[in-house]
Amino acid sequence: MANLYILIIMLMLFWLQLLFGSMALHVPFCIGGIFYISIAYSWRRGLLCAVLCGISFDLFYYREFFITTLAFVAVVIFSQVCLRKNDMRHLRNSVLPGAVIALISVLPIWICKVAIYNHDIIAVFKDMLPVTIFLLCLNAFLLPFMVLIFDEIGEKVKLPLFSTANKRLLEE
Repeated sequence: MANLYILIIMLMLFWLQLLFGSMALHVPFCIGGIFYISIAYSWRRGLLCAVLCGISFDLFYYREFFITTLAFVAVVIFSQVCLRKNDMRHLRNSVLPGAVIALISVLPIWICKVAIYNHDIIAVFKDMLPVTIFLLCLNAFLLPFMVLIFDEIGEKVKLPLFSTANKRLLEE
């Protein structure tokens, strides 16, 4: 049941990110889902989702070095650091990680833009700084909202929750 729930979450978030991306809006839906899965279920499931979604995005956007995959894997590692350092029972503790994962999600775009503009950093800053600031603010509120929704659905069907991840970590 948990694997089906994870598949539904990731397919929905992948589709939403492609939908917004087709309108030239980078909204980090998948990276938030990977963060949620890595904390609520396990880093192994999060890593699997990160690799599959990252490779899919890199192939879809014709990126050569699978840089999105590396960013998604970095979020799995970051999620485990957050799990061990923060108390995930409170939604307020997912605001700062939301901003950090938004920054991680925009780094591949920064790197691709630097390569396209032939290392003209000023042009990249003019192009990407407003997008980055917007994403930091947006995802600081989007991640707690996603956690709230996914935990409510998971609670109804008796699945592991994001808010009980610290308790499960102590039991292991």
